[in-house]
Amino acid sequence: MTALQILQSLKYDLQFTDKIISIIQRYDSGITAHDPEEQIVKDADKLWRFSKTGFWKEVERQKLEPAELYQYLLTRYPEWFSPIPR
Repeated sequence: MTALQILQSLKYDLQFTDKIISIIQRYDSGITAHDPEEQIVKDADKLWRFSKTGFWKEVERQKLEPAELYQYLLTRYPEWFSPIPR
């Protein structure tokens, strides 16, 4: 079942459905988010890798040794989660 089908079955407001589908289509392509909602999804995807389940799923998905993923996350998190300059 696609995201669109799920949202339609829940009778989600069309305005929100279009927005959600747009975020799903874009969230993993490119560095820059188009809006705050998309940034939340991008950040949540990155944060998931730091959870116990997410870490081991990433080890499996990327066929990495746990130490390799750990080192990768250590080097990336400052870039991923640094405060936004104002």
